[in-house]
Amino acid sequence: MLSLLRRAVASRVSIASCLGLRSAGVARCFAWTSPEVDRRKAEQMTTPEELEAAQTERELWLLQTSKKLDATCNTKDTKPWDDIAADVLTLHKDGLTVEDDIVGLDDVKKYLKSYWDQREYTHKFVCAGVHEGDNVCFTYWLDEGNKPKQVDSSYPDWAKQPTNITGIMKYAYDPNTSKLVDIYLLRQLAADEQYKKLKQSVEYGKAKVDLSLYSAPPKEISKTRHDEMARTAPLYSKIWATGDPQYADQAMMDDVRYLDETVPREVKGREQFKEMIKETFKHWESIDNMSWTAPTYGNKTFIHWTDEGVHKDTGQRDSLYGLTILRYDYDMISHIKEAVEFRQLLSTERQQMLRSEA
Repeated sequence: MLSLLRRAVASRVSIASCLGLRSAGVARCFAWTSPEVDRRKAEQMTTPEELEAAQTERELWLLQTSKKLDATCNTKDTKPWDDIAADVLTLHKDGLTVEDDIVGLDDVKKYLKSYWDQREYTHKFVCAGVHEGDNVCFTYWLDEGNKPKQVDSSYPDWAKQPTNITGIMKYAYDPNTSKLVDIYLLRQLAADEQYKKLKQSVEYGKAKVDLSLYSAPPKEISKTRHDEMARTAPLYSKIWATGDPQYADQAMMDDVRYLDETVPREVKGREQFKEMIKETFKHWESIDNMSWTAPTYGNKTFIHWTDEGVHKDTGQRDSLYGLTILRYDYDMISHIKEAVEFRQLLSTERQQMLRSEA
């Protein structure tokens, strides 16, 4: 497990000059007021999407290095993993598609290669966020038309259909060697995977995310916004850590939309969200929890959170982790407009949802 100790955040190198940028036919101009300028690195940051995630040299390295690995989901080439990852690389279990941690670069590559060889899809990068002090990058992505290359003829027709699935990946790098040492991956299940693993299929359309709101160039690039989201994003984690709905009042818009992409489930409005929290904490007590955030310079923040607690009904201890992306309102920069969450299943949910043979 990657050490939770923070290293000191390196001094930020900002871009003072206004850059004319073009991406997908969109021309934009961004400016910062820091006296420090690194024009060589500024030239590398050529799109609004990159500028949203990265402002300093180290942030840009984290972003571009992680995007090289993300691109292998299409190229199916493990060579970049040899160059970037440490021999002790760990892919952490999600309890659904990966039942146990996969430890060691060679074994992680075998897992990836097996998945790539068995499935068809088109992988698309949506957006990213980085945290320089923690040496991490989060990527939000879409796999279009995900299906097995060879479909089991005994499966029903619906389970043979291609599925659009989304997920979040967290890449964590060693601060001393800059080698990738930890991966956290949570994603939706394709139709054939649902049939194999779940007692009942789920309809992801019930909690559908408009990905264009996440992939589009940001309306504004702002370090002030970045710092404000870094300050307020932990309030979201506190909601789940304490069950106290007052944090929702502080952190969320009245019309906030919450999407649990694991179950799936959609909750519209802050009051309905607070009712969901109250109902959850009738049955669950959080004992120990942690969270790590990666705000962008646009209007999105990624969160990796862990929670250990007790089922009040049975006294059984349980634990889980999640990867979440928060989309903030542009006018009210401290208020969440939408929360898209991927998480592990609790043991009680596993009993309810999973086939015993899965």
